[in-house]
Amino acid sequence: MILDTGAAFTALTNTALSLAGYTPGSSSPRTTVITASRIEQWPVARVRQFATLGHVRTDFQVLAHNLPMGAGVDGVVGLDFFAGRKLCLDLREGILELT
Repeated sequence: MILDTGAAFTALTNTALSLAGYTPGSSSPRTTVITASRIEQWPVARVRQFATLGHVRTDFQVLAHNLPMGAGVDGVVGLDFFAGRKLCLDLREGILELT
């Protein structure tokens, strides 16, 4: 997973969602996503729980999107994951705190 402070939404690859038992497809609800280069429609999936950085969100909405080949990650953690929490990034010291 990649932490993307420029991403409003959390997105997982279709493969990661499939391995977790979710299969968003053409009949799934979609949402509009504005990327750096275009406007796209991405499928929405609601997962029972999503855990990262030592925190768990339940009944959490994620977007399904395949990242570019060679990215080597299962998805992007967007700002929606941090709603209601305090996120501190200390880039000088290489510390991330989430409370």
